[in-house]
Amino acid sequence: MATQQEIDLLRSLVGETSLTDTQLGDIIDASECMNQAAATVWGQKAGQYAELVDISEAGSSRSMGDLHKNALAMSKYYQDLGCPGSGSDDRTGRTQTRAIERA
Repeated sequence: MATQQEIDLLRSLVGETSLTDTQLGDIIDASECMNQAAATVWGQKAGQYAELVDISEAGSSRSMGDLHKNALAMSKYYQDLGCPGSGSDDRTGRTQTRAIERA
């Protein structure tokens, strides 16, 4: 079960959302890590933004369609981060240690 600290962290990663703490907690519980949970929420936000269109009237314009594109980009960003310690995507290389030799 997700703690309030984990829920607060997820809120900080996804910004404004209409999801309740209980809903965010369920997403965290169903995810392997916080990055995966954030990707899920950003994906849901992209779905909400999918129908928005750019507006241009009376000399002003708003690029509402960019919200969808940016939410998808954020979802992909968190997916690409992966889960720390999963071992499937080892980007750190190999660590090696040696004994110290003193003269």
